[in-house]
Amino acid sequence: MITLFLNSLAEYISDLERLTTTKEITDLQKIIHKLKPSVLSLEIQGAKEVIALIDDTKKWDDAVQAGVERLLHTFKRIQPMMQHDLEFFGEE
Repeated sequence: MITLFLNSLAEYISDLERLTTTKEITDLQKIIHKLKPSVLSLEIQGAKEVIALIDDTKKWDDAVQAGVERLLHTFKRIQPMMQHDLEFFGEE
């Protein structure tokens, strides 16, 4: 699961960065729907709350923008750490 998540993470980051400009809530919810199982399973701190917020919203507002920026920050921070751990400890 960790390998699959890491393999998809670069694409998710790119998509989220694009959406901070286009602000397409439908596209954001599609990405969140794909991310949700991994984020919940891996217990990525802070991301669960953002995903819940986005799941419950119907429009792009300041809270959604802040949530997407928080996800981006979190994913960019954990990506190299997870990659390092995977290389060091091996596949789950």
